[in-house]
Amino acid sequence: MMIKRNGNPDVTGLRRCYQINNNLNKSDKRKRIVSIIWLVILLNGVLLSSLLAFTEDEITRIEWQAGKALQHGEQLWKQGKYQSAIDSFKFSLKKYKEIDTPELPKTQRINQLYTYLSIAYEKVENYEQAIEMYKKRIALNPKKSIPVYKLAKLYLKLGKRNEAIKVLKQYDQLYDDYSIKKKLAEIYEKAKEDTTAIQYYEQAFALKNTKVSILEKIALLYHKIGNDTKAIKAYEDFIKTKPNELTLRKVYHNLGVFYKNIGKEDKAIEAFKSSLSLKFQKEDGLTVAQIYYEKGKYKEARDYLQQVLNIDPNNAPAHYYLGLIYRKEGKLTESISEFEKVKNNKQLEKNAKEQIKSIKESQ
Repeated sequence: MMIKRNGNPDVTGLRRCYQINNNLNKSDKRKRIVSIIWLVILLNGVLLSSLLAFTEDEITRIEWQAGKALQHGEQLWKQGKYQSAIDSFKFSLKKYKEIDTPELPKTQRINQLYTYLSIAYEKVENYEQAIEMYKKRIALNPKKSIPVYKLAKLYLKLGKRNEAIKVLKQYDQLYDDYSIKKKLAEIYEKAKEDTTAIQYYEQAFALKNTKVSILEKIALLYHKIGNDTKAIKAYEDFIKTKPNELTLRKVYHNLGVFYKNIGKEDKAIEAFKSSLSLKFQKEDGLTVAQIYYEKGKYKEARDYLQQVLNIDPNNAPAHYYLGLIYRKEGKLTESISEFEKVKNNKQLEKNAKEQIKSIKESQ
């Protein structure tokens, strides 16, 4: 009880206590503080041990529930019951998140569930939730390109081109990935933004220079924008890098096709011959024979057609072109014989029969 003096509280006693406290030896105060700190640490240690002992069984039980729900969801998934699978996956995800700690992380399971959910939501056409799951996968594994690629594809499916480009470019600014650059190139190519498409195709090809189809894309786009010189240079520069034989053969083939398409038959023949010198392929042999036939060089055409027939004796186009050549040379018996060998090709069979009819009518 505080005594009042002249109607006011008497604080004299409080002041004396304060003075006494200030007069304590500093070393005594330090000892007291250290003792209190050790007491707090000890109590916290006891409490933490009690907590861990208390939650160990609970953690085991929760993890068992999460695992069972995951297994059940996978069974439903295999049966095509995606909505029911989603319910099981969501329960499993919730349980794994409850016990996910830095000491005992459940990141792998959580990511697995995000993957299942992103695909399942897309299957049931719940695109909003699918997008959210893809975003969570990206946040959990920002270096992985697959969820980025999948999310971009979904955006494109929904007609959200700008969102697709945004998510792809965000990844592309941080990491170099072939599939991401190729997808960006395809988007820009479809939008007829050819210069930007070329840029991304070139970057993609630099990452995987065995993908000859990309080099073909680059050349065709250069041709489209009226720059055949750069198109040809793209092929020639790559050839100078001395790729493996299989890749080199494909490059020469594509270069031949390119030259043929732009009307440079002599250059096309040269490129096809370079491909054939590495390995004779009947498709390229036929192409060279056709070019020679159209140029009126029947002997050269016949030589290549014969090489094709050495590989494939029943090749219908080879027999048909030989029939045409023999007719041009006035060897009508041989011509009819070749036309009669044209089989398993409806259009060429029809043409061959018309040729035979025409020859017989002219005799």
